[in-house]
Amino acid sequence: MAVFAEAIAKRDPRAMRLYFDVSGIVGLEIPETANLMALRIRQVGVARILYGTDGSADRLASRKGWTALRQLPLSDEEFGVIADNVVTYMR
Repeated sequence: MAVFAEAIAKRDPRAMRLYFDVSGIVGLEIPETANLMALRIRQVGVARILYGTDGSADRLASRKGWTALRQLPLSDEEFGVIADNVVTYMR
């Protein structure tokens, strides 16, 4: 994600429409991993982060995934943005 963050910061036209799915984040029990993921999310911009799950038919799986995501050291405001994000072509 560091490469993508750099391209976004440089306003590379190839990165204009990049979005990132955070449906399966692993290693959150390791503080360094969680901190790095939060840093990368902030670098690319929370507006580019989409929450999704392959278990959409299973509400429990969706809830567990969101609960896991909430372990990241992000603010309530940042989680609110992620929760409300919809990729532009779906609007």
